[in-house]
Amino acid sequence: MMIRKDTFLDQPYYSCSESSPVRFALFIRGDAMTRTAGDILKMRDAVSCVFPGGGKLIAPSQVHGTTILEQDASSYLPSRPQADGVFLNGCGAEGSLRFADCVPVVVWSLAPNPWILLLHSGFRGTTKNIVATGLDFVSRKYGRRCLRSSSAWIGPHIGACCYSRNLDDPATRAGLDALPQETFSVSASSAAFALGKAVFLQLVHSGVSESNILLHSGCTCCEKEAYYSYRGGDIQGRMFLLARIE
Repeated sequence: MMIRKDTFLDQPYYSCSESSPVRFALFIRGDAMTRTAGDILKMRDAVSCVFPGGGKLIAPSQVHGTTILEQDASSYLPSRPQADGVFLNGCGAEGSLRFADCVPVVVWSLAPNPWILLLHSGFRGTTKNIVATGLDFVSRKYGRRCLRSSSAWIGPHIGACCYSRNLDDPATRAGLDALPQETFSVSASSAAFALGKAVFLQLVHSGVSESNILLHSGCTCCEKEAYYSYRGGDIQGRMFLLARIE
């Protein structure tokens, strides 16, 4: 597996370089995304020159939960059900999610037929283990063995260097209880969380081979010239994850 970085018209993006029916791209900070101000339809139109339209679009209202949408009439725009995951296993539809510090997670395989799972795993989603929910969803369709042949990419996200939470917040305490000890450090009044590492361990625990997982290094907040960061001050700008089966 190799994720490559390309640019079109001063708009950078990451995409999988493998030749397969599974196609996805993450469009990061750049002229095209900035002009859209986070508008989904404008985002989709802005990338059509490198990712031509491929069907109806699923673009959930992201609420930091664990609900997964699949290809169904009730999921397509203009409908925007609340969800933080999209599962595709056929042609004729596209899935999308938006990010500004939260962890983009993409899991895909060609067995037993092409499928792709997109996940928005912020602090609350990671605490609730949306990864396990999403891969359980896949396993109910194809069996747990299909995960051994899958690949996963953990995209750009905020690092522990910039992501700390007050200890007096009940959500912080929930995270400390739910996540492995090696994914956080605690000081007198706060805890810093390595969300990408937590997601990596959740993928492995759910059955994805460690050797098939690629974890993006760096921090969206430290590198806000390259990525959108809510903690770095971006209110509207978002990275745009788009995928489909061809």
